[in-house]
Amino acid sequence: MRISIVGAGALGQIYGVRLAADHDLSWVVRPRRLAEVTPFRLEQAKPGGSSWTIAKPHRVDHIPEGTDVALVTLRFDTIERPDADLRRALAAPAHTLVVNLSPVFAAQHHVLEELVGHDVVPGMPGVSGYEDPRAVVRHWVPAVAATLIDDGGGAPPDLPLRTRLVRSLEHAGLPARLERDVAGIDAATSIGFYPLIASVAVAGSVEAVLADAGLIAQVLAASRECERLAAAVGTPAAWSGLLTRFLGPFALKAGVGLAQRLYPESVRFIDEHFGPKLLAQHRLMGRQILALAEERSAEVQALRALVERLGPVTEGS
Repeated sequence: MRISIVGAGALGQIYGVRLAADHDLSWVVRPRRLAEVTPFRLEQAKPGGSSWTIAKPHRVDHIPEGTDVALVTLRFDTIERPDADLRRALAAPAHTLVVNLSPVFAAQHHVLEELVGHDVVPGMPGVSGYEDPRAVVRHWVPAVAATLIDDGGGAPPDLPLRTRLVRSLEHAGLPARLERDVAGIDAATSIGFYPLIASVAVAGSVEAVLADAGLIAQVLAASRECERLAAAVGTPAAWSGLLTRFLGPFALKAGVGLAQRLYPESVRFIDEHFGPKLLAQHRLMGRQILALAEERSAEVQALRALVERLGPVTEGS
């Protein structure tokens, strides 16, 4: 297949580099990045993990004609506030299967479809990773979390291509499957995890969160509110139930303490991936969740207070 990855951040590199062994790959980037010659280097975040390198990634500024599948791997705030570069990048050929792997809600999905020019298939990533100081993307492929591709209600005209994409991901070592209502699963899971994500942006690091008893109490109260709201929006991913094990100040501290001892890189990933660097995304996503709560007349006082601690949404932030 000819595959385009829209976005060349950590997520876009993980999927693109892993798929590149068997497919014709290009990464859709902003025009200013077309001249970059930096290779893409990928490592599994485990002792003795495999590594991959694309010495000369093919960078383009739009989805090329002839593309069979385009995977969108952009930040929430980029989609929420599309600029001219993104509008050009996402205008897809009519026959291209466009699958979104970015965190979005219904409003942002609608924006994507307007930019693409036709239907966008909801997806949900089953991998995570971050770029370390060596410019290497370290990544995890958890056994409990598959990449989900919406099945289109059973038998859409492009089902063979969706199925082929799933098989290609599986062949690349990335567990994947077709699933019903992926948009609802993704939205509900994002809502459920949001308070913990936002707390890291507020405090600056996981360690700083654990040192702030008031913030922990606020996060736990907001998590209970978001759990109820998530259930009204969709069905969270089955693996997200693991989060409930840490809903309590002592369990939360014990769980993070264990992770710091056994998997210190996972805590570093959380600091990198969810910290102040993504403040604009957290602000916009928080306000979108508050709007969803208002639509459903849900009580989210603790969540509202947590979102306010992130600061106001400003132009360019």
